Amino acid sequence: MPTRVLKLGERLVDLDDRTLIRDGVETRLSAREAALLRYLVARPGVVIPRATLLVEVWGYAPHVRSRAVDATVARLRQKIEDDRENPAHLLTVHGAGYRFLIEPSANGARPCLPPARRRVVGRSPDVQALVEALDTSRLVTVVGPPGVGKSVVCEALVRSLSERQLEGGVWICRCAEVSSEAELLAAVAGGLQLELGPGFTLSSARDSLGRTLVERGDVVLILDDFDRSIPFVASLARWLDLAPRARVVVTSRERLRLRGERVYALRPLDETVGRGLFCALADDLGISVEVPEHHVVDDIVRALDGLPLAIELAAARLSVLDPPELLRRLEHRFAVLRSHRLEDCDRHASLQRCFDWSWDVLSASERRALMQCTALHTPFTLAEAEAVLDLEEPVVDVLQSLLDRSLLTQTGRPRSFWMLETTRAYVAQYVRDDEPQEGRCRSARSEQL
Repeated sequence: MPTRVLKLGERLVDLDDRTLIRDGVETRLSAREAALLRYLVARPGVVIPRATLLVEVWGYAPHVRSRAVDATVARLRQKIEDDRENPAHLLTVHGAGYRFLIEPSANGARPCLPPARRRVVGRSPDVQALVEALDTSRLVTVVGPPGVGKSVVCEALVRSLSERQLEGGVWICRCAEVSSEAELLAAVAGGLQLELGPGFTLSSARDSLGRTLVERGDVVLILDDFDRSIPFVASLARWLDLAPRARVVVTSRERLRLRGERVYALRPLDETVGRGLFCALADDLGISVEVPEHHVVDDIVRALDGLPLAIELAAARLSVLDPPELLRRLEHRFAVLRSHRLEDCDRHASLQRCFDWSWDVLSASERRALMQCTALHTPFTLAEAEAVLDLEEPVVDVLQSLLDRSLLTQTGRPRSFWMLETTRAYVAQYVRDDEPQEGRCRSARSEQL
């Protein structure tokens, strides 16, 4: 896997080896300092509250209070800053948390390639398709189910587009932590390496970002993990109107429904490509998957619906489980597929947390519909769903919403729906807590059959 090397002024920081080099002198980072730096580097410009860092990086329970973050930040500043009292990279946002800037100045800002956090296997056709889509569309939304690799593909897209030497550059903004319009504007400003200044208003920030996009001319803006920013999508529409040469790529589990939007559905990996990813990840661990085991790997890939995140988390278990035992344990996949790497602190550290991200934003009707759909084990039509689902809202509206949110997929069979087995396994956890609901659905299914 590519080594992640970060250039901070005169310093080179190897995030994998946890070393920092300046003027030929090497300094070691502690495991916790490196984990914090990796987390912040993956979210440049985003204001991260201390409480979030305690949960995501330290693994503390919510509401636990500790000075661990401040102490680690102080030690890290001693190593990465020229003047720790006036830091250029690891900034304190008083009353809010910390913000990391790779480039210390917004003047003459240059985009930095995102670190290659995960292997990219079999996605070249998707990257090329997105490059071509941007030649004809100014807004492209990459949608797909949890764990399908939208962020990873867009990081590969950034590297591909950077080779074109665009006048305004290619900029990636991390929006996963956004919960308000002010946080969205701050995340976009951070991604563009633009200082909004203290006490900015929403109106002034929108205008400033719009002017920046106009000034940068032929520019591509990547808004990653935009799911929870959709309520504030009017700002994006305004920027597209103001900056006619700007182009935007959004990753989200649902489309934005803006004028001129082109939707690109990112599909799971097929069996052959999924096997290639699994074997490459095994090789990274120094483990060789022998040819006689390939049929077991294919079974693992199928069981995981070809989802790259699930395949990655499964391959990480090869240090303690051989492929046949791993396959057997996938019956309880959400207990098995968890990362134990210190740097994997966000929702991609486990399959459970990745799906929690989607489940948390569903309405009560959408959750009930998914729970009842677990009784349908074949592709089903709208008519079949209406005969089975017991909902207060029209079934057609709820199914449309679940399809838009990438929690149901369409099959080759016309106008029929399918739930990925991984989605089914996730939802089944909630069905067990709602036995009367499941019973009504299964009773209706029996009557239909």
